[in-house]
Amino acid sequence: MPDQQRLKQITDRILSDLRATVMDFRITEEEIHDAATFFDRVGQAGEFGSLLDIFFAVTSVIATQGDAGGTTPNLAGPFYKAGAPLRKDGRLYEGEFPGGETPLTVHGRVTEAATGEPVPHAVLDVWQADGNGDYDVTGYHLRGLIPVDEDGCYVYHTVLPEGYEISAKGPTKRLLTAIGQHDWRPAHIHLRVHVGDTTALQTQFFMAGARFLDSDPVDGVRSELIVEHRPVTDGAAREARFDICLALDRALPARSMEDGPRVHAALS
Repeated sequence: MPDQQRLKQITDRILSDLRATVMDFRITEEEIHDAATFFDRVGQAGEFGSLLDIFFAVTSVIATQGDAGGTTPNLAGPFYKAGAPLRKDGRLYEGEFPGGETPLTVHGRVTEAATGEPVPHAVLDVWQADGNGDYDVTGYHLRGLIPVDEDGCYVYHTVLPEGYEISAKGPTKRLLTAIGQHDWRPAHIHLRVHVGDTTALQTQFFMAGARFLDSDPVDGVRSELIVEHRPVTDGAAREARFDICLALDRALPARSMEDGPRVHAALS
């Protein structure tokens, strides 16, 4: 059962803010009916969840987790897939390196916010799009568990990701177009950091120089999450460093079995 007092407080606040908006902009009854028709279409298209995620998911994450300290959290998005394999060799891709992609090596260190000490044997749960902006939704290409060593260091080998259009193409896209907002996300890499049977952080980092960094439709970009990537040699390969700082002096959410195998089981 929902907390009725909390539900009433939230409802009263929403109604108060919306009524103020109606008054301030002199919204007509016809415009209210047009809005109702639009939301009916959003529901019929099965896009209401996407619409709320686009406008409110990042705000929710920051509001509920952003004051804990450490690396800024961020939303999971729609493409997380449970059960990713442990990548002991650090290769996030399946099989041989895929042709036509730009190699990217990501490395960094995982430390505790309160002490600055390394967090040994944490596990990164990483997922990303490829160089065409596509996620593997049938297998585990560019998905995997990356172990952290005793010094808190990690490294993995992947491809330079590209941005992509959000998946909602019906009334949600028409609304974004109407308000002058494109529907492209900038290139990024998602990760969760598991410590034991808890998930200490969920975030994503963004590739410096990517398109749409200043106009992400979900407002997910934060300056501290933009990562430079530099040439490794004279070739096309790139490398990036993303250090992770965990706020462990708080209650951490348990990693549920529905999110894939337990970390200690994957490492055994």
